[in-house]
Amino acid sequence: MRIQQALARSIEDLEAGGLASEARFEAEVLLADLLDVDRLRLRTHSETELKPDQVTEFFARIKRRAAREPTAHILGFREFHRYRFIISPDVLVPRPETEQIVELAAGELRPPGQKIRVLDLCTGSGCIGVTLLQEFTGANTECDMVLTDLSRAALAIARKNLVQIVAPEAARRCRLYQGDLDLALPEPERILGFDLIVSNPPYIGIDESAELAPEVRDYEPHMALFHDNVLGLYRRILIAARELLKAKGTLILELGPRFAEEILKIANENFEFAELRKDYAGLDRVLIAKQARASTDADAAE
Repeated sequence: MRIQQALARSIEDLEAGGLASEARFEAEVLLADLLDVDRLRLRTHSETELKPDQVTEFFARIKRRAAREPTAHILGFREFHRYRFIISPDVLVPRPETEQIVELAAGELRPPGQKIRVLDLCTGSGCIGVTLLQEFTGANTECDMVLTDLSRAALAIARKNLVQIVAPEAARRCRLYQGDLDLALPEPERILGFDLIVSNPPYIGIDESAELAPEVRDYEPHMALFHDNVLGLYRRILIAARELLKAKGTLILELGPRFAEEILKIANENFEFAELRKDYAGLDRVLIAKQARASTDADAAE
């Protein structure tokens, strides 16, 4: 079977699976990866004969994608901010909008030669924390990175990405802790505090699951997607960040538009400065907060 024949048949299979608008792109991505070539080469060498084992593997991939399994799960990786991250069903597939956290966090970069301590809560694949560690290190800033996640399996993926992407010397300045948000942190980490805290926590209400694409709803980890009390979760993060941030520290959170205004209100109760930033689609997607307010007795009760 030639490349053009394989693509034509695979496009029909993907269209039948409900992927009409992206069928050709998806088919080319899956085949190009299998053959270890770029997509342009598929078009310039469309008459090339595929080996029988390549045909078998390609259509096995197409069958999985037609069943709406995410492409990143099939390939085992996803590109994020210039780096290739290992992906498995134990972690969220990194989204383009999450790259905005990295871009905003880069604005908190201290002058070269200074040190910065960063905490990434709900790290998942490590795409935010590992990318920041690499970016800060590349800018000659010594970055002390801490990653936490409730899922032990997710932390295992984050560790693989850390080793794969970051140079050994910088990777040794990164520590991973399993546990519930800041409760995962040992006391020495809490005492030292952080210059920057970033997080992409689960921000989709359970009642919203039916609205999600099958790739998300049926294949990605529900622990990382959904929460039965989104506002309560963000309140916990904001209060914890207020206690963990240094005097001039910054908190950057990804959030969903549904709860954005209410989360901003909670942020204003805990920080002197808080604002929402929109994503590339014009939706409220990121919260930035600075200058933590003093804690109160009411906070302790929570």
